[in-house]
Amino acid sequence: MWEASAKNPVPAGAKVSVVCDRQEYFLGENVLLHFTLENTNDQPFEADFGGDYRGATRALRFKVTATDESGRMADDPDTSEFCGGGFGGPRKFNPGDKFVQSLPLMRYRRILQPGRYTIRVSHDYGWKEGERKRPVGEISLVFRMPTPDEAESVVARMEKQPLSPNNTYGERAQNYADFTTLCHPIYLRPLLQRVERGGQNALEGICWIGSADATKALIELATNANPKLALEAARTLTMRLPDPALDSTNGFGGFPPFTREARRQLVKNSWDAKLAPTVRSLATNYLAQSETAQMAAGAFM
Repeated sequence: MWEASAKNPVPAGAKVSVVCDRQEYFLGENVLLHFTLENTNDQPFEADFGGDYRGATRALRFKVTATDESGRMADDPDTSEFCGGGFGGPRKFNPGDKFVQSLPLMRYRRILQPGRYTIRVSHDYGWKEGERKRPVGEISLVFRMPTPDEAESVVARMEKQPLSPNNTYGERAQNYADFTTLCHPIYLRPLLQRVERGGQNALEGICWIGSADATKALIELATNANPKLALEAARTLTMRLPDPALDSTNGFGGFPPFTREARRQLVKNSWDAKLAPTVRSLATNYLAQSETAQMAAGAFM
C-alpha cells in the first residue's frame, strides 16, 4: 500500500545503517536492530514513516529478512500484514540529520537454528524507485544454541528488564523483556519453573514454544491446584488447539500475535492428535465446575 502510493524519487545522500548491541546472541533473546536513516548530502530531503503499527505485531513498513549461510531464510512469524494504521507522515532531513528506530528482530523473523545470519532491513520511505534504489541496511549476527544453564540465565536476565521499550518513535531503545521470543524448546523447563511460582510472563513464553511438550505442559498446568493459574493455562492452551475455521481466538485476547497465520504455525508444530481425549476430558471437568471455569471450558468447544 505504501509503496504503491510513493511519489518522491529516492534522494541522493540517503544512507541506511543497522547496528546491534552485540554481534552474538543466544537463540531466544530479544534482539533489537537499531535502524538509522541519515542524510549525507548537502541538500535536504523528506522521508515518510509511520502509519503502520496500530494493532500490528510490528511496524509493517519495515521489511526485515534473516538468511543463514546456506541461503535459507528464517520464517516470518506473522504473515497476516494486519494493521489499523497509526500516526505518521513526512519528516524533513536537513544535511546531517538522522532518524533512528529500534526494531525487534524476532517479531519479523523467527530464528530457531544456530548459525550466522545476514540481516537486511529496508523501508519504502515514501520514495518511488527509479535509477536510484531505496537504501538497505545490513548486518551479520551469530546465534548460538544455549545449554540448559545458559537458557536459565537468559530467562533470569529477561525477568530483570522492563516489559516495554523506554523510547518514543524515532529513538534508539534499550533492551526490554519480550517473553514471546523464548519460543525455542530449550526454554520450556525454566519457564515452567517460573509459571509454577506464579510468573504470568513465563506463561506467555510457553504459549509460543512450538512443540508438543509445551502443549502437554499447558494441559498439566490447566489442572493446577491454583485456580487462577489453571484458568490462565487453559486460556493459553486454546491458542494452540486446531480449529477448522481458524478465524478467531475463541473469544479471548490471548498473547500477541493474535493472527490466524500465527495460530496455524503453532498448531502445525505443537499439536498431537493423541492429546485430543485428554483435552476433551479437561473441558468436561471445567464444565462441571463454576460459571467462571465454564467460561474457560467454552473456549475448548
